[in-house]
Amino acid sequence: MSSAPKNTQQSPSIRSRRPGWFGWITGLLIAGIVLAGLYGVFASANAPKTAAAGTTTQSSYDVGTPGIGQVAPGFTLADNSGGQVSLADYSGKNVLLFFQEGLACEPCWTQITSLETDAAKLQAAGIDAVVSITTDPAQ
Repeated sequence: MSSAPKNTQQSPSIRSRRPGWFGWITGLLIAGIVLAGLYGVFASANAPKTAAAGTTTQSSYDVGTPGIGQVAPGFTLADNSGGQVSLADYSGKNVLLFFQEGLACEPCWTQITSLETDAAKLQAAGIDAVVSITTDPAQ
């Protein structure tokens, strides 16, 4: 019994699957494009916000509507001592309304701590009072 000699050459399809210099360059280019895109997204998300006419951008906190320097609509809500608090109680004062999710919100506690730590900065910026408004029940 004789057997035919075995072919020791690799088939072209196996050789073409190996990453060559073209594959490495392509991979690096794709990785660079992805990283540049991610940088662009994060850079634009952290870019300073422009101020509306007649307002300032001194706050490092996100500002919603109506915004810094604008009058908020009036409200009256239950407070945690069983009474009520109204925005009219602060007439003539600059009030920072801090809307938060409540006791179970870890980021809210971090922000409240920051507001307490930076109380002097708030006062220097003209804030007379901070009113915290939560979705938690008053009791």
